[in-house]
Amino acid sequence: MPRKASPEVPPHEAHHRLRTQIESSHRERILWQSGMWYRQPRLSLKTIRKDMGLSHIQSCCNKSAPIYVLEDIDLDFTIWDLLYALLHNYIYRRWFQPYRTEIDNGQFLVQPMGVRSLPEGVMADTPTRISKTAHFVESLGRAICAHAENAQRRIGQRTYGEYGEGFSDMAKSVLIGLLRIIGPGALRSRHNDPVEPQRFLLVQPLFHAVATVLRGSDFDVFTQDISQIPVLLVLTGINEGLSAPITFDHIADQVVIHRDQPTDSVQSAETTLSTAVGFLIDLEKRELAAFGSKPDFSNEPRRSLFVTDRMLKLYGRSYEWKAADVPQGSSANWVDTDIYQEWAGEGAEYGEYTAQEWERSARRLAYPTARGEDVWEPL
Repeated sequence: MPRKASPEVPPHEAHHRLRTQIESSHRERILWQSGMWYRQPRLSLKTIRKDMGLSHIQSCCNKSAPIYVLEDIDLDFTIWDLLYALLHNYIYRRWFQPYRTEIDNGQFLVQPMGVRSLPEGVMADTPTRISKTAHFVESLGRAICAHAENAQRRIGQRTYGEYGEGFSDMAKSVLIGLLRIIGPGALRSRHNDPVEPQRFLLVQPLFHAVATVLRGSDFDVFTQDISQIPVLLVLTGINEGLSAPITFDHIADQVVIHRDQPTDSVQSAETTLSTAVGFLIDLEKRELAAFGSKPDFSNEPRRSLFVTDRMLKLYGRSYEWKAADVPQGSSANWVDTDIYQEWAGEGAEYGEYTAQEWERSARRLAYPTARGEDVWEPL
């Protein structure tokens, strides 16, 4: 809703307000989806249907690539929380451009997922570890994408309401239906997880094609710069739906490339998180330039996950918009950056503040734990 119902507000200011509200909602959504360890799935290749709740399935959509966090070491939950918070804030700030990034359907560069029950070849520090890890990740990715797309297809065939209702407000038949569709993982869904309109959600071709792998044992809890943590980039060889095959050619001087055989479709490269994020951003830009944002409903009444036709009508009445004043297309084109040269509004004020506070809170809990101190004071 507009902060102030006044026809004296010029259209450009109303457009700015609406976009920054979307930015704030998006930042909060992505923080919940990727920045909090306790909300992430902890996957095993053998139990995907059991491990993935509704929100986990929907979180795979409209992301460019997964980040698999290998739980190869036993860490306190406060340390895992800090790792996910640092990952989220670092990647979001690299990826997001105020006013201009496509965010209307909950897009983000990555989706972190914890991976447990690792095969011995992935755990052991041997010459074959990189190869075994790459092929394990390729198999894991295939299973996740197949399960998510199948569940999404079947959910889309049912009617749950326009934006979904929390399970606590739903008929028991809805949860029973989800159990049949997504398997026992439905029981991991939270009471307020919405069944979102599936037409706005898509497991992106890039999500099939590339992944980043990070080992928990490589995380230094006291680091101030997570950009240099070592990671493994994996190309699965699945190029369907892409504008072109993916190679490491343009970052060859920044990575150590591994490939078992010249004919092996799975490739991997050791590098840093900084290089991996830059690589993924370039790929995402390449696909956006070739195909535009997918799925695209920007010219339909229900614009996106964040903006409904009803919202725009309320704005129009409040600000006495003429037909030409109603913003069209993606919200990434709504703000006049000649007028709004500095980032301001709810996205800058609330969204970024919330993410900063979450990181500070995670540090306050993780540091004493890492030093062996008692985090929790007695009541």
